[in-house]
Amino acid sequence: MGIRIHKKIGWAITDLTENDTRINWDVLNNLFVGKDELKKFQDWIIEQDRNNEDRHRINHLAFNLYPELSLQDLVFYDAETWENTIIIGDGWPLNQRTDDGIDYIEDYLKRDSGKKPMKDTVQFLRDGYYPYQQFWMYSKTGEHLYPVERIHGIFYFGSEVLDNRFGNFPQEELDKIIVPEIPLVVSDICEYFKIFTDNKTKLQLRPVLATYWR
Repeated sequence: MGIRIHKKIGWAITDLTENDTRINWDVLNNLFVGKDELKKFQDWIIEQDRNNEDRHRINHLAFNLYPELSLQDLVFYDAETWENTIIIGDGWPLNQRTDDGIDYIEDYLKRDSGKKPMKDTVQFLRDGYYPYQQFWMYSKTGEHLYPVERIHGIFYFGSEVLDNRFGNFPQEELDKIIVPEIPLVVSDICEYFKIFTDNKTKLQLRPVLATYWR
């Protein structure tokens, strides 16, 4: 446990086990990638955009690789921090931060004025986070679902087709089969760097806010 608070929003799998067969551990344990490789990644994104008509949204890394960006910013795994969690970032530098005075005060108050111990947390964001909020997919296949809205925890379907398909499901079941859609940038990171042994594993990623001490 460190003395500084770090926060990160991204897309996580939180049930990893030791030597989990879903993960390419050689990749995860050797996350240093130079600028040349990141430029190749950018070129690959542009090629995918050019050749695949079904890429219905833009991967922003095709336009701007931030100077300080590294693969460690895009793929976060630290066995000492969360031994069962991997977090895939989205390349926006403002989506991770190191503490300031406000963070310390907030954390101190959340811990009952310091009476409870410091601890690392991973909080699931049920509706995603900006700019990916209110984009939904079918959890089993990754199918993009539109138009769908969730208001105060309740799903509403903006087409007769979707209403006929999902309208009779209980809300508890809908929460399992309709989940925040994985951003294209996150999908591309997983695919290009071969984070997972099976490309379908990325469908298990969910948006999270991670708070940890290092």
